[in-house]
Amino acid sequence: MKLHTIFTIHKISGLALGSILFLLGFTGFFLDHDNFDFLWDIKVSDKLLPESIVANKQKAFNAYKIDFENPQHILAGSRMGLFLSLDGGTSFKKTLDKQTLAIEPEKINHQENFQTVYAATADGIYQSLDGGLKWKDFALKNKVVESFNLFNGQIYAVVDKRDIFQIDLKTKKTQKLLLAGIPKNELPKQVSLSRLIRDLHYGRGLFSGDSSLYINDYAAIILSFLGIGGFVIYFTIRKIRAKRTVNRRLFQTWLKTHSNIIIILSFLPIMILLFTGVFLDHAQLLQDFMKKTRFHSSYLPPVYKDLSTDIWGFDYDGKNYRVGNRLGVFKSTDLHNWQLESKGFAYRIKRIEKELFISGMGSPNRQLTRDGWVPLKGTPHMPRDVYQLDGKTRFYSTHSKDTKLPVTDSTPLYHIMLGLHDGKLFSGQWVFVNDAAALAGLILFITGYIKWSRKRKSRRRALENRKTA
Repeated sequence: MKLHTIFTIHKISGLALGSILFLLGFTGFFLDHDNFDFLWDIKVSDKLLPESIVANKQKAFNAYKIDFENPQHILAGSRMGLFLSLDGGTSFKKTLDKQTLAIEPEKINHQENFQTVYAATADGIYQSLDGGLKWKDFALKNKVVESFNLFNGQIYAVVDKRDIFQIDLKTKKTQKLLLAGIPKNELPKQVSLSRLIRDLHYGRGLFSGDSSLYINDYAAIILSFLGIGGFVIYFTIRKIRAKRTVNRRLFQTWLKTHSNIIIILSFLPIMILLFTGVFLDHAQLLQDFMKKTRFHSSYLPPVYKDLSTDIWGFDYDGKNYRVGNRLGVFKSTDLHNWQLESKGFAYRIKRIEKELFISGMGSPNRQLTRDGWVPLKGTPHMPRDVYQLDGKTRFYSTHSKDTKLPVTDSTPLYHIMLGLHDGKLFSGQWVFVNDAAALAGLILFITGYIKWSRKRKSRRRALENRKTA
């Protein structure tokens, strides 16, 4: 294929869908970092946004508690802050301006006391002694507390999905618990394609720690840069052909940064992001295929053999410690010898008095009984919290229709970026534009590599000719 033809294909693909690739990379980077405060502090009036984006605000709520002794007393925790209602949800008032990830009342002899309440936030644990009206920082300041449970005067908190801290409620004495790694022979041997695709796309599917996230960041930044750089180069070339004045040195800098080994090395992580995104855009259509297609752990990335930085929930009942991660619930009596107790993503571990519940992600919700873990039929998908009302256990989910949540007149920047990323800001059919952008990205990389490779060979030949001249 002639270089001119390759250039034409590259140019058409970039002009047609380069802006979409930029948008996917730019928004994807920030969506992977939802702990950034500005994503929730910056808001846009609902009047300026479509209903599909406004409706997503409910997904920001991670915690929901109702005082079983006084159902008028409701606490709702979200990335936008913690809200309190004293009239059964008719009205709410924000009483804690922190990203709230979990709420737990004090437990006395397994009984919940809603006068003293604790909140896990992206800035540590906060305490309220008046039912949620006023708050003060209590422990783990400046740490992202993902989840926590209370037992026998102690808080067991998960920080950054990797560290467990035990905090004494009276003395505030804080100690980090040392957990031994889960033995490889206790980890499930197979992982579904559905789980693998989600882990890869959300920056947790390659290595333990933050490496997977940083690789995603690298890919997102390069993708954004290429989207901008392509347009800059195209319009600068047009100026040159029109014999208009341009900054030649700056133009050469754009050319060099647009095509180099750093860009070439981003091919694989960018392709992973783009094509896992295609699968996720059509998750409902491909759901059965992705769940039934399974891979043996021997052929999977290293993270599936070491889940030390994948702790989504933790519980202690006085005898057994339990860790919940993407592959299941693991039990130990000494924090060293772990055994698989229940397979399936443990998205949340929640306790009400003596009852322990697991919220599943792509796996059943379940409750621990004398006969082991029992699936909970008829419960909502991925419940984020559990509470008691009228003597019954209730599950709060973003899909719950009967839950009373705070009503606001603006939407955080995060949900606007999410709407841009998945296309819901524009149209329900926008996913096909994203699909086309993924294909265009592949074409751009292939044609770009051919151009880069041929130019390198041309330069080498020219250099060799000079030396032999």
